[in-house]
Amino acid sequence: MNMENPSTRSELAALLQQIDAEARAAHAAMNEFRAGESRHAFIVARMERTQLLATQLIQAAGSEAIPAIISTIDRALSLRPPSASES
Repeated sequence: MNMENPSTRSELAALLQQIDAEARAAHAAMNEFRAGESRHAFIVARMERTQLLATQLIQAAGSEAIPAIISTIDRALSLRPPSASES
């Protein structure tokens, strides 16, 4: 995949945004005070979706995408906003 192509960069950015949203949703569910299997199932589903999106991103962009994926998930789980260089 040609990383210089604007539409490719846009597709990759969209995948990173989806990874961020899934990881944040899982993090938020972990921090809620509700208990039970439904919460667990929700968290597992979000993390499985995160894994699927990360795999798609690596298939599209290659191993160069791994640091961006790790950074996105780390930021989402710590609930830090993206830095100027990451957005």
